[in-house]
Order: sequence, then structure tokens, then C-alpha cells
Amino acid sequence: MFFLLFFTLDLAFLMLACADLARSNGNASAAMTLQHAGGGFGLLAAFLAWYNAFAGIADNSNSFFTIPVFHFPWSEKGRVARGKTEREVA
Repeated sequence: MFFLLFFTLDLAFLMLACADLARSNGNASAAMTLQHAGGGFGLLAAFLAWYNAFAGIADNSNSFFTIPVFHFPWSEKGRVARGKTEREVA
């Protein structure tokens, strides 16, 4: 989820920058479409940011339920989830 947060944020900035370029070139319809797409990716990035924040805060000691978290495959917790040890990786 952490990777998706920054991926969608990058897409939002890219779409909004392209909308500004399209508007400066006089293409108002493409600028409006790109601006709506950038806003959608921005809202998705905001949702993922809140999800990551809540998943980091809510754990067994302070919440009745925990949020599922997806770890990178190369991290320690990702290796444990796949069932591989340090010796098998190296």
C-alpha cells in the first residue's frame, strides 16, 4: 500500500502538470479532462494515505481490530510471510 500511495500521488501531479501545459497551449477540453483525472488520482492518494496512517496506528494494544497491511516482498516481514529464511535468500 505504501508504494501505491506514492505512485498515485505521482500520477496526480503528472496529470495536473499536463493539464496546465494543455491549458497554456489553448486546449481547454484536454486540460479539463486531465484536471479531472488528476483530481481522481489525488483523492485516491489521500485515501491511501489515511489507510496507511490508520494501519500504522491501530495495533493489538490499542484497537479492537487490526488493519491488513501488505509488506514489500524483500522486507523481513515479507520474507516471513513467504516462509523464506535468510539462508534461503542468500
